[in-house]
Amino acid sequence: MSNNNNNSECKCSKCSSNSMGFVLVSTQTLRRHAQQDIVRQYQSGSSSSVVEVMSNDNDMEIDFENNVDTEDQVEDMHTEDLPFFDVDSLFDSESEDEGVIEATILDISDDESNDVRENFSSSNMPVDPTHAFIASFAAFFISKYVVNSGGVVLLKFLNEVLAHFGQSFRFPLSINGVNSMTGLSDVTRGVQRFIACGDCNKCTVIDPMHNLYLGTAKRIMEKWRSSGLITDAHSAEMQLDADKLVLPEDYTPLGTKIERGFPFMKADEWKSWCLVYSPVLLRGRLPEAHPGNWTTFVNAYQYLSMPSISMAHLDEAHQSLEAFCRECEKLYKAPFLSPNMHLHLHLRETVLNFGPVYGYWLSSFERCNGILKNYATNRKDGFEGTYMKKYLEEAFQGDLIRQTLPIIRPEHSAIILELTASTANSIATSTSTATSIQFDINAFLDSPEINFDIVKGNEPLPPSALPLALKGEISMDESEYGHLLEYYRETYDDQTLVHYRQAGHSDNFVNNRIQKFESIDLLGQIYKSKTKNQRGSFMQALFETSDGRSTKPYAGQIQYLFVNTAVNSFAGHASQHVFAYIRWYKEVLLQPRAGEGVEVNEVGFEDDSMNSILPVHRICYPVAVGEHLGLEGEVQMCVVPLPQKIYI
Repeated sequence: MSNNNNNSECKCSKCSSNSMGFVLVSTQTLRRHAQQDIVRQYQSGSSSSVVEVMSNDNDMEIDFENNVDTEDQVEDMHTEDLPFFDVDSLFDSESEDEGVIEATILDISDDESNDVRENFSSSNMPVDPTHAFIASFAAFFISKYVVNSGGVVLLKFLNEVLAHFGQSFRFPLSINGVNSMTGLSDVTRGVQRFIACGDCNKCTVIDPMHNLYLGTAKRIMEKWRSSGLITDAHSAEMQLDADKLVLPEDYTPLGTKIERGFPFMKADEWKSWCLVYSPVLLRGRLPEAHPGNWTTFVNAYQYLSMPSISMAHLDEAHQSLEAFCRECEKLYKAPFLSPNMHLHLHLRETVLNFGPVYGYWLSSFERCNGILKNYATNRKDGFEGTYMKKYLEEAFQGDLIRQTLPIIRPEHSAIILELTASTANSIATSTSTATSIQFDINAFLDSPEINFDIVKGNEPLPPSALPLALKGEISMDESEYGHLLEYYRETYDDQTLVHYRQAGHSDNFVNNRIQKFESIDLLGQIYKSKTKNQRGSFMQALFETSDGRSTKPYAGQIQYLFVNTAVNSFAGHASQHVFAYIRWYKEVLLQPRAGEGVEVNEVGFEDDSMNSILPVHRICYPVAVGEHLGLEGEVQMCVVPLPQKIYI
C-alpha cells in the first residue's frame, strides 16, 4: 500500500486487470470497490472469489484477513452441550479459566463484527439476483421497522405478491427463517447463549417484576403459542373457563385477553395469570412435561411475590427456580435460555442482600408514576416540589387521621372522613374497637396456623384494620345467633352462658346485638363481606381433622363481617369480639389436582354450625375459585390458595 497521496492500491476484479495488477485510488473508492466486488461475486454464486477479494493484502480497515480460525472457534462456542448451570466452567468469577472465557467471547465479538466473509458464505441466499434483493430488503426492513408478528404478516404479503407475478421463489414464514436465508442471523450468532456471570447479582439489583412477570412468564407463553402447544382453540376454551373464576380483591382480572392471545399484558396481569389463571386453565391443554415444569415456576413465583418471606420459603423458591431452569434445558432449545432466566438463580442472593422484593421492584415506582401524573400543578416552575408535597400529604394523611379522630367530637368525625375519603376509606366513625390492648405482631401471625385453637376473637387487631367501619347495631338472625351462643360456650368452656331471652334470669348471657362492616385490612390483605361480584369474600382457615392428629385447610365464603360485644365479664376485660360469618364448602376426599396447586370442593355448602363463627384472626389465605369438571362430568369447584400479604 502506498501512502504518498493518501491513496491505496485497489486490487478488485476491475482494478487488477491492468499490467500492474492494481490501481491507486482513494480510501473511500477502495472501500466502495471492495463492497461492489463482494456483491458481484456473491450474486454469481461464487464464494471462492469473494474470499479472494476479502483477503486483499492491504493493511487498511478493509483487510478482512484474520489470524484466528474463526470457523473452528464459533463451532466450539456453539456446541449445545454447554451447561446452563456449570458455575465452575462458565459462571464462576474465581475460575482459573475465566480469562480464557472472556478472551473467547471477545474474539467472537470481534470476528463477527469484522469477518463478513463468514457471514455471507454461510447464508442460503437465493441465486436469482432479484430474489436475493427482495430477501435482503425484507430482512433489513423487518429488522429495523417491524416488531414481532408484523414481520410474519409482511412475509405472507410478499409471498402473495411473488405468486401474483408468477415467481417460484417464496419466503419462509418466520423472521428467523428469513434471517437465516440472508445471513443476518449469523451476525448475532451466539449473542444470547453465553453469560460471563461472576457476581452479576451484586452489580445491580435484579427487578423481579421484569425478571419474572414481564420476562419468563411472558416468554414461556409466547413459546407455547408460537410452537402450537397452545392454539387459538385452546385460548377460546380457556377464556370460557376464565370467565367463571372469581379473583381476590387485589388481583387484576384479565377480561378477554386470554382469548385474544395475551395482548399488551402488564406486570400485574401476568401475576394474575401465573398465580390464579394458569393453574386452573392449563390442565389437559399441554403435553404432560410442560404444565409440571410450569407449576414448579409458579411455586417459586408465589413465595417471591410476598411482601415478606421466611428463609425456608426463600430456599424453596430458589430450588424451584433451579429445577425449572434445568427442565427448560430439556424441553426447549438453547436459544430459549436467555440471560434473564439465568438471573432467576440470583434472586435468592438479591433478597438476602436487599430484602423482600416489595422494597425495590419496579411495580411500586410505576404505581407512583400513575399517582404523580394525576396531581394538578400550576404548570409553572417548581412543580417537582408540588409533586413531593402532595405525595407526602397523601402518604401520611391516614396516620394523621387516626391520631386526630380520638381527640375530636364524634359528630365531627364524619366530616373529616368525608373530606379525606380518597385516602381514608378504611377509617370509620367508630374507634371503640379492640385497641386497648397493645398489638403483638408475632402473636397475630401465629393465630391462623399455630395458635388457631386458642384464638377467641377478642385479641388485638393490627393497626391496618382499625378503626373498623362499623354500621349501626342490629339484632342477629336467630338461627345464626344460636351458633354464636354455642361458639361462646365452647370457646370459653362455660355451659352456664344462656340465651339473651333468658337474660332476666341470669346475668351470664350472650348479647344478640351486632354491628356489621364491609371489609377488613389484615396487614395489607383485604377481606370483604359477600357482595354481588363476590370478590374478596373467599378464604381458607385451618381446622383440626376428626382424629385430632393433623390440621387441614378448609375453603369458605365470608357472608358478612361483624362485631359482637359481651355485656358481662365472661370474656374478661376485652369484651369486643370481631368475627366473620362463614359458610364452608363441602370437601372432596379424592383430590385429583393436588400436585397442581389446585384444590377441588363440592359446589354446595356444609350446614351452618358454630364453626361458621370464625375470628378474623384465624383467616389464613385468600383464594380464587372457579369451575372443575369431575370424572363423570359433574360440576365441582376448584380452589386456588394464594399467598397472604403481610406488610410489617
